[in-house]
Amino acid sequence: ENDRRQWEEERAKFLKELNIWEQKMERWKKPSRTWEEDHRRWEEDMRRWQDDHRRWEEDMRRWEQDGRKGQPPQEPLPPLQFDKAELEAEHRRWHESRGRFEAELKKWEE
Repeated sequence: ENDRRQWEEERAKFLKELNIWEQKMERWKKPSRTWEEDHRRWEEDMRRWQDDHRRWEEDMRRWEQDGRKGQPPQEPLPPLQFDKAELEAEHRRWHESRGRFEAELKKWEE
């Protein structure tokens, strides 16, 4: 009887965890951009930033020529760079944790 109660408690805990994982997996299933798409977007952002930076340099020259009157033009910030290695490590960590979970699931099924 005691073993059965303990087994039921562990089973309930496991099913609750399974439910949480299923919800997370539903969220992860949603289509996301690939690394290549993000990188292309970053390249576009970088080109746009280079154009903005060129315009800013021209504005700075004009501001210098005008005797530095008023506020100097604000320099545009470069886009955040994507780190492919970081993304791949995150992907690997996710798959490893998923593998551990599936191994636990198989134990329960047996």
